[in-house]
Amino acid sequence: MAPPVTVATEPTGYRLPEGYRAVYTFSKKPGLQLWCMTTRPAGLSAVEIITTTQWNNKFHTVRSGKLIRVKDISGQAAYDPDCMNDLISLIGDDENSAVTIHLPRTGSSYSYWAWLKDIEFQELREGQFPMCNYTITVSNYNTNNAKEEGPRVVLATGTGTGI
Repeated sequence: MAPPVTVATEPTGYRLPEGYRAVYTFSKKPGLQLWCMTTRPAGLSAVEIITTTQWNNKFHTVRSGKLIRVKDISGQAAYDPDCMNDLISLIGDDENSAVTIHLPRTGSSYSYWAWLKDIEFQELREGQFPMCNYTITVSNYNTNNAKEEGPRVVLATGTGTGI
């Protein structure tokens, strides 16, 4: 039997009119001299388990795994060249390290156990901010208590339910 058809309902949540504005904060360096230019919030994915056998006739079959992978956060930022020591201290440091993405326009925030995975400096050009590309890896692991902990979601009043 084919899957059921589900009727679409209009979303009732807050529709962000544009991608402006999102900023992030490192728990270990909240005053880090990086100015967000673009931010790609963490994505979510599930593992795909292939269940195809020699008995399948027409279609490959797959199932969803039970664990959720929180994908990397990435983007571009302008930087103060004097923040190099702070960046060096953050690279690969996952000990009690959290990153929070703030959406000031809505008042919502997402906080992750995470660390700065890499930072790549762009070419320095006359008349332009010094820019870098960054990647933040989400670990979902709290080193304070050695436990798995997913993202903390704090939604603005009236926009839904936080986790």
